[in-house]
Amino acid sequence: MSLSRVIAFDGIDALAATHTQAMKVQSAAVRATKTGARIGDVYTKIVAAYGEVGSDAWRHSPVGGGTGFLAEAFLAGCAGANDVVIKAREAFVWASTIPGTRAQDTYLVGGSSGTATCITHTPDWPMADVDCGDGTILRQHDVLVRGVSIRRKRSSVSKTRTWPG
Repeated sequence: MSLSRVIAFDGIDALAATHTQAMKVQSAAVRATKTGARIGDVYTKIVAAYGEVGSDAWRHSPVGGGTGFLAEAFLAGCAGANDVVIKAREAFVWASTIPGTRAQDTYLVGGSSGTATCITHTPDWPMADVDCGDGTILRQHDVLVRGVSIRRKRSSVSKTRTWPG
């Protein structure tokens, strides 16, 4: 399993903006990861999400893919992966990187809906509600701000960050 968490000690405004972008890309990947989808379709949604937040960071950093399998078969954007069909009980790591931050978790595809569920949830970590633009809200791990408690509304992401000093 893989995950990344971000901690800020100062300069939260710039970091919050870039992490919001990473969470939006991550949410697009999660929404596209479902039983019957092709890896190439997920990759296309990821690249489009990077474009929507004004970044081409996908060109410089792997975006993720299947975990626990041969990387050549499941790494999104790699030759041979485009036609691989996602099945129930497969795990995927999506690593949405914007320079200075990363949203990364491991997801398991399954359940009656065939959708992806985060299996690397970190209890007590600040979370953000990310609006996927289709009425769906996904919870993503937000920036932990050391010794600060703030609540604000930023575009389509509602953030609450608290942590004892």
